[in-house]
Amino acid sequence: MKSKVLTTILVVAGLVASLLVIFPSGREYCYQDQCGVMFWGAHEHDAIWHLAVSNTLFSNFPFEMPNMSESMMSGYNYLLDIVIATTSFVTRIPASNLYFQIIPILWFGLFAWVSSKFAKQYHKSKYYLPALLFFSFFGSSLGYLITLKNAGSFWGSSSILSMQPLQNLLNLQFSLSLLPFLAILIGLVNKRRSVKDYVLYGIYAFIAIGLKLYTGVGIVMLLIVDWVIRAIRRKDPILLSTPKLLITGLFSILAVIIFYAPFSQSTGAPFLLDPMATVNPIVEDSSLLYLPKTAERLYSLRGVKLVVIELFVLGLFLVFNFGSRIFAAFGLAGKQEPNEIREIVGLTAIIMLILSILLTQRGVWWNTVQFLYVSLFLFNILAAEGLVKIFQLPKFGIVLGVTIVLITIPTNIDVMRSFSNFPGNSYISSNELSALEFLKKQDPGIVLTGGLQLRGSKIALPPLEATYDTTYVSAYSHKQSYLSDLIQLRLTNIDYHERLEMVSRYDCEVLEDVKYLYEVNESLYVSNYQDCGRGLETIYSNDTASVYLVR
Repeated sequence: MKSKVLTTILVVAGLVASLLVIFPSGREYCYQDQCGVMFWGAHEHDAIWHLAVSNTLFSNFPFEMPNMSESMMSGYNYLLDIVIATTSFVTRIPASNLYFQIIPILWFGLFAWVSSKFAKQYHKSKYYLPALLFFSFFGSSLGYLITLKNAGSFWGSSSILSMQPLQNLLNLQFSLSLLPFLAILIGLVNKRRSVKDYVLYGIYAFIAIGLKLYTGVGIVMLLIVDWVIRAIRRKDPILLSTPKLLITGLFSILAVIIFYAPFSQSTGAPFLLDPMATVNPIVEDSSLLYLPKTAERLYSLRGVKLVVIELFVLGLFLVFNFGSRIFAAFGLAGKQEPNEIREIVGLTAIIMLILSILLTQRGVWWNTVQFLYVSLFLFNILAAEGLVKIFQLPKFGIVLGVTIVLITIPTNIDVMRSFSNFPGNSYISSNELSALEFLKKQDPGIVLTGGLQLRGSKIALPPLEATYDTTYVSAYSHKQSYLSDLIQLRLTNIDYHERLEMVSRYDCEVLEDVKYLYEVNESLYVSNYQDCGRGLETIYSNDTASVYLVR
């Protein structure tokens, strides 16, 4: 098959499959007698969070958290939310349309174009571009072997290990952060290392850090590796190259200060050294590979024996998470033409992998898996090169290459099945949307919500407020919440415990800090404040939700 035809097929297939993951969410549908806005997958939390930030961002300056009033925005990458908030303000396009439909389409076009530019300059084979696009859109783990072992089925396999390319739009800011990463790679391939170039790389790093800290760290590591390799090989005088690298460093530090406010954190560094904490669950967790005897040895052995067991577990972790890329990379075995960019990419991928193995994140320990996402992205570049080599083998090359392609099918089918199922995972009912729209039109003020104690639901399409602690009230009312989405507060390292205690005991002082109470009829709580001596006037009510004004 001609390379152009293959590229076209991959672009079209990648577009359809990628948009399937995000495009349907945030839109109104009806299922039986339930109508409202539906959400699939992680969008029922992560996308809601971004909508809440975007729709409340300009309410205060300095910016504050949408889910805990009077708390400064910190420890969080909110550049995407600034862009959405500004664009929505100027164009009047709702933030939900920008997040779920418009930005993903723009991202896909830019990602395919930038990947094409990089591929053509990185590798001379005309088949490298389709190979790169294949791994960039359809590279997969071997999670389906685990679900096949545990449940006798491939279904659900895409959600048990690290996020794979077809799921990238579940993490829109990560997807966007790959664009400046690729732009820097293109510059390095073209040997652009002047002061002007490093200023541009600094701007790219600033954007990447504002979108996703983990990708920004990857960019900084990439440039450091490039600097070290060229210094060792004496291609650049170190006295001249170091100041240029520091330019990028200054932009990166500035981005960290602006978006993450590190000096405002009173609870210590965001990352903790905890080697293998993200790796060992592969044999400890009953929903994963689960090897109880091996897991037991992790805690009973010492010395060399423990090292051997840990290396075995690490091997399993790598094989199952890197999946099809591992087999494609075998194509690079043996003697290869020297390629400095390949070395830089490979070493950076290893460094990012090591960071994901060694570190955990304060608050939500497993979140450092996002270092692994960057490693997988870089490894796609090497896997694509290996796949081209495999297809060129004189004996069994086509058979081996097709086998690698077939290995990716189960995971990707599971992803598409998960996001094509109807109805979605949860929804905000039309009645709630009406109540939130009314609240949106009221004067500015802080909103107290219920829902911190989830009541759960076993129906096919559960209300979002019953299944997940989110900031959906802020997202759709455009008003800050007094306290909600505790997961996000833990992620951003914000101490919410005193406020949580006050809300849990229905402390009357809470009413001093809020103007509105929002109550879902299935989770009544407002009556607990009736004896506080403050007037609570019902200003809106329907069959599902009520809005109260604190007098």
